[in-house]
Amino acid sequence: MITIHALEQMMKERICCDVSTELPVQLPGYPVKGTISINFIKPSCITNISARLLGDGEVNFTSKEHYHFYNRRVYVDETQELWRHSTINKMLDMQVDQNQNSSRVLQGRFSFNFNFNLPDDCVTSFHCPNSPVSIRYMIEFRFYTGEAYATHEHGITVLAPIGVRRDSIIHKSVHSKIYRFPKDREIFLECTLDRTIFRTADPIAAHIVVTNKWKQSLKYVHMSIVRCITAEGYMIDNSKLLDKHTAFIDTTGVGLPSSHPKIAIGETFNFCPDFNVPALPPSMDVGMFMTASYYLKIAIGRAHNYVLATLKIPITIVTDVLEADSMITPVSYDDMLVDLSPTVSSPATSFPQVVDLLA
Repeated sequence: MITIHALEQMMKERICCDVSTELPVQLPGYPVKGTISINFIKPSCITNISARLLGDGEVNFTSKEHYHFYNRRVYVDETQELWRHSTINKMLDMQVDQNQNSSRVLQGRFSFNFNFNLPDDCVTSFHCPNSPVSIRYMIEFRFYTGEAYATHEHGITVLAPIGVRRDSIIHKSVHSKIYRFPKDREIFLECTLDRTIFRTADPIAAHIVVTNKWKQSLKYVHMSIVRCITAEGYMIDNSKLLDKHTAFIDTTGVGLPSSHPKIAIGETFNFCPDFNVPALPPSMDVGMFMTASYYLKIAIGRAHNYVLATLKIPITIVTDVLEADSMITPVSYDDMLVDLSPTVSSPATSFPQVVDLLA
């Protein structure tokens, strides 16, 4: 018997697929159009070829009591046939000879177009390491030989636009706190922001002031954005029991300028770090499923593993900033700079039956 691994290797040697979509980022309510180019390197016996657009979200987490919770939502599941082998008898609606071959041997290059409708209520693609929730969209192509088939998957990114008026984001805010320690020692930290609503790649104009009245110099002052992801799931063994789990995931940040590597005892130092919002999906709230929010974190200490004080400032990430007289409408594709982490196109091949499909 041929193993699944051998069949997968055989498929890689026989079929090469290249999928392209008209747009790099898809919007809810708009069509998903594209082309799959297939190179049958070796003769392959195929009955039909189909494409399936699937978008779903999954929640997986384990509680402190070691109970497993799960949740799933399907946002789109649509299938269309791209090609089917038809004999003359079938095309003329005549009686089909049961001994007649219902498949066709394909070799060479073929291209097929696909066109799906993405529902209006689809939510933004969401995935990051260590997150309890993921929302993915993909197009699955199936190559049939009778009832058995092999698949090729192509991930796509969906972005549900979130816009705010420009006059609602420009609000200067000052956030400060005194952190007290034994023997009347303290650290004063202040951060001034010109706004708390940003788009991906926007600069964060932060002015940071640190006064060190602690017992040693401070060598670690680090500013970053933290993801706050809350997922809701149902217990596997009791679907009536709902629980929540929150994960905090740090992103790459920025520290003290190289010209000033530490803040001495008794010193007050202020600086404006050169920092932009990294590629992150917008803040989102999917009722009874998940929420994604963000806060700006400023950590102070001796080192990254010796933090003495932390200041957290809630921020909001959107996809577009609109003028005061504009309606909140979908942004243009050229303006969407959000890396939604990524769904990765996978050329993986899977088989429901351990048989030589394309011999």
